[in-house]
Amino acid sequence: MVFEFIGHPSIYRFWDATPCVEFTLQMARRALEIELREETEFLDRYDRVVKAVNQRFDVRGSDLSKLVMMCLDNDGKVSKHRRKQFQYSVPEEVLDFIEGEAGRLLSDV
Repeated sequence: MVFEFIGHPSIYRFWDATPCVEFTLQMARRALEIELREETEFLDRYDRVVKAVNQRFDVRGSDLSKLVMMCLDNDGKVSKHRRKQFQYSVPEEVLDFIEGEAGRLLSDV
């Protein structure tokens, strides 16, 4: 399948793409300078919390992963809803520990 342009070439002949290119450059800079840095910091905190929990408790990996991500996204708190959701698979002590570790790491910012 080949694309065949059927419009008139003058449509693009005098078109100024400067605003589009400037916007694309701004978004690329934002991605590199802000978004990737924030993602790297989040992953570092995530790894630290998971490591600390694994050293003290035996928690199923998928449950731990979900709880740590939710806790970090929620300013270091495990919501009441999540506590109810995981009450039969994760002890309350573990949830408190996750909150404490996440809160400590988030306060270091």
